Amino acid sequence: MALRHKVNEKNIGTGLSTRLACIPMPSSHFQMLEYEAYDPEKIKDELTEEERTLRMWAERLDKTHGELPIKELVMYTYDWTANRMADAKEDDSETDELLCKRVAYYGINVSMPFIIMRHWDEWNQHHTITIDETDMRLCQLVMDIQFTCQQHFFGTYWDKYFERMKSPFQPADKRHTQQMKNRYWMLPEEFFIEDITELCGVKYRSAEKMVERWTKDHYIERIDNGFYRKLCLEL
Repeated sequence: MALRHKVNEKNIGTGLSTRLACIPMPSSHFQMLEYEAYDPEKIKDELTEEERTLRMWAERLDKTHGELPIKELVMYTYDWTANRMADAKEDDSETDELLCKRVAYYGINVSMPFIIMRHWDEWNQHHTITIDETDMRLCQLVMDIQFTCQQHFFGTYWDKYFERMKSPFQPADKRHTQQMKNRYWMLPEEFFIEDITELCGVKYRSAEKMVERWTKDHYIERIDNGFYRKLCLEL
């Protein structure tokens, strides 16, 4: 629900969706985790071997700096993107064409800490990283997950967005502000002026002016008894 407040059918055109990494979480099946009282001193003294290992790598990675020599990985993500772009062209999918463009960013940034850990001795001694098949498979896994999640969460929104862009009802008049567009979006396909006051939070006189302007610009039409119908998919 929180995600749909950030990205939804009305604001999908902002492009925010392609800048998010979102993964569906599995159900807890109504099960609680076992309760453990927090005792900082006890935790500090009783770290498990796994926890000590995590802390060691966190400290090492935090101090890592310099240019990463990962040209092979960059070219691998380039080829992955080129293949997805070819698939999008074959499917005539503007949505997939858009969604795959930033996936390589996540492929590199999510996999790199693990890749550095795998090649730590080489990196620490020579500041080189010999990218191998395991590194590339990890990077591809991240990209496949990111691309699939993008399609899962936002694919339908983008499909509808591109369909609206192809609509013959594209106005030449660009006077409408973003606020006015948002108000237009809030309304159902058919509405009364009273609906505008309730849904958009404006006074009745302001709602009348909005209706007058939209009617003049052929965005809506009056049906009967004060009932109006939208003529455009968007402003």
